[in-house]
Amino acid sequence: MSGLLDARGCLTDAGLAALADAAPGAAPAELAQHVTTCARCQELWLRSSSPEPRKPRLTPEEASRRRWGMTAITLGMLLFALVALVATMGYLTR
Repeated sequence: MSGLLDARGCLTDAGLAALADAAPGAAPAELAQHVTTCARCQELWLRSSSPEPRKPRLTPEEASRRRWGMTAITLGMLLFALVALVATMGYLTR
């Protein structure tokens, strides 16, 4: 366990890797107990286990283009549904 904790008793990179590789509920007891009481190690653990940052937000031009595209798709679907309804009603009333 000595390679998993540094001189201050906080997790090393190997300690973080040991926690990450352990199955839920099967982490080494000494490491799990330390993480529950050490704010620094909790912060390290959260940063190391968080997903990759998302891609940057869309620019206003890209957002506008996407909005108009989705509007066109929605209107096309509504038009198709209306035509299908009229065709079905025409077929059923013959």
